[in-house]
Amino acid sequence: MTARFRAPWGRELIVMSAIGVLVMGVPIIVQLSRGFWLVSGLLAILLIVIVCLCVRGYELVPGELRIVRLLWITRWPLDPAARAFARPHAMKGSWRIWGNGGMFAITGRFSGSSLGRYIAFVTDPERTVVLETRRGTVVVSPDNPAAFVAAAAQASQSARR
Repeated sequence: MTARFRAPWGRELIVMSAIGVLVMGVPIIVQLSRGFWLVSGLLAILLIVIVCLCVRGYELVPGELRIVRLLWITRWPLDPAARAFARPHAMKGSWRIWGNGGMFAITGRFSGSSLGRYIAFVTDPERTVVLETRRGTVVVSPDNPAAFVAAAAQASQSARR
């Protein structure tokens, strides 16, 4: 059983990504036109790394959540005691400890009064799902939160004990 979900971009992510591309893209072009290849190259590499960190989707298989990135998959183990619930705007009021706050994805370690410390792999803060596992709490934003919660319950119950 594999349940696949897209990671649609919310309005906030679209705006932040566009601003980020402008803030980084304009200096790259200006530095290139002035012959500063090293500076423009470093900025371009940084932009490419940020793009590679984007979240493209989610897959639930027995005992595991897979976060599909551009070039790789991040795996998060699900145990039989794992609990998932839809919670729109779950990240509201949280602060970033380390990570990306909105350029192509909202990813990294965060902390907030309602969730405590957690890891986020979010593209749309309006449709977030919280997964509580033995390893810790993770927040994702699938295209269909209700179906994701049901599939997560099935995937965690299928985990090997």
